[in-house]
Amino acid sequence: MPGTWTVVRCRVCGLAFTNPRPRGEGIFAYYPESYGCYLPPTAASARPKGLRGLLKAAKGHVRRQMLRQHFGYFPDEVGRSAVWAALTIPLRNRDRVKLTPRFPRSSPGPKLLEIGCGVGGYLLSMKTIGWNVVGVEPSEAAAEIARQQGLDVRTGTLEQARFAPGEFEAITLNMVLEHVPSPRKALKLLGGWLNPGGELLIAVPDFNGFEARTFGKYHYGPQVPTHLHHFTPATLRKLLVGFRLEVRHQYFHRDLKAELEFYLEDHPESRWRILLKLPRRAFAAAA
Repeated sequence: MPGTWTVVRCRVCGLAFTNPRPRGEGIFAYYPESYGCYLPPTAASARPKGLRGLLKAAKGHVRRQMLRQHFGYFPDEVGRSAVWAALTIPLRNRDRVKLTPRFPRSSPGPKLLEIGCGVGGYLLSMKTIGWNVVGVEPSEAAAEIARQQGLDVRTGTLEQARFAPGEFEAITLNMVLEHVPSPRKALKLLGGWLNPGGELLIAVPDFNGFEARTFGKYHYGPQVPTHLHHFTPATLRKLLVGFRLEVRHQYFHRDLKAELEFYLEDHPESRWRILLKLPRRAFAAAA
């Protein structure tokens, strides 16, 4: 993004935030039509052929079994054989970490709300397994693509949305809370819309995680100025507890693809050296 942006940290609570930041409607200038979650899926990506198609189908089977075994979905289905279960242990362990912040433990059927739903890919998948889904999306173009798929998506920001108290059994924000001007106001609204005992699922970049310590300025997480707040597990937990939200699970997912791409863009002549440099940096970061 053009411009100079500074990230500072509160001395009292430890939360980092972008300061100064775009104000009001000015923030939307930094969300172009080419923004990732605004792009509709292509036919090729939706139904890959050949080996990619087989791998996607296998992953789909593993994911379905994970949802049945660990999340309570599809209770009437019979589990796979012991051999299949043993062969897919690496995939299942990795997939469980990825699925946890995305799939409520409640049985499908009640209402689920996604804030910042983009073109509706996640809502559509949840609808197919039985959830009654609703989405909120600031981009009119992205919201319209979602509505064309038969989804109930309201155009607007989280602060502009209007729902009844206790209307939802589950609310999810996937890489959204860091974009919100006031997380406290957002959580107050979300807590009001959530049914007592319901689940609030939040995924945010870890500002002080493995990737940040390893890659430094090439860390994908602090996307300024669109990321207004920069959370760590400790600051996020502190924020949630302040709203009487019980933190039941906290998981960490690492994806180094973006960091590697940023690094190689800045060091095109060093592509072969990255295999030598990263282990030393990773070791120092883990120390």
